[in-house]
Amino acid sequence: MKIIVAHTGASGSIYCVKFLKWLTIRRNIKVLFTASEEGFKILEDETKVSRTELKKYVSQIYNNDDLRSEISSGTAGVEAMVIVPASMNTVAKIAGGIADNLITRAASNILKLKRKLIVVAREMPLSTIHLENLTKLSKAGADVMLASPPFYHNPKTIDEVALPVIYYINELLGIENNINFKWQGAAADKHNSDA
Repeated sequence: MKIIVAHTGASGSIYCVKFLKWLTIRRNIKVLFTASEEGFKILEDETKVSRTELKKYVSQIYNNDDLRSEISSGTAGVEAMVIVPASMNTVAKIAGGIADNLITRAASNILKLKRKLIVVAREMPLSTIHLENLTKLSKAGADVMLASPPFYHNPKTIDEVALPVIYYINELLGIENNINFKWQGAAADKHNSDA
């Protein structure tokens, strides 16, 4: 499987890095990475992961202005794209059919070929315009997620807070998911407390 992972100019780099690290154990997945200029800066600010260090997790890194790269074409053989995190600017461009950089062009190609596009939106609060753009993407065939993890698994660290978002990305991609945070149900909790 060949997938594109993109980071845009929104906070939430932990989700991107955790997802990339998780993908390194999937030997049958080739990861092609791109980020906006601001995305690269936020990635390094929030996680201390540089472009050089990213090379440990991905097969190829592309600049967002590289519209001559292989992944700017629908013929690249890419099966899925995950934009994590997705800024509302990027969401608006894709929803409006604007393909003026590598991230938006690749997303446009994914949609027109009816392949898997996962948009992990990172904004709060959401305006009506944001909601309408996310709805347009959903109607166009994208899977829209908000980076809003649950807390029923009682996370103890920031990494554990991020895991449910990675779990749901994997579920939407249809790839093996060994991330364990699943809700066991209130009955299971009561039974355990009675023991």
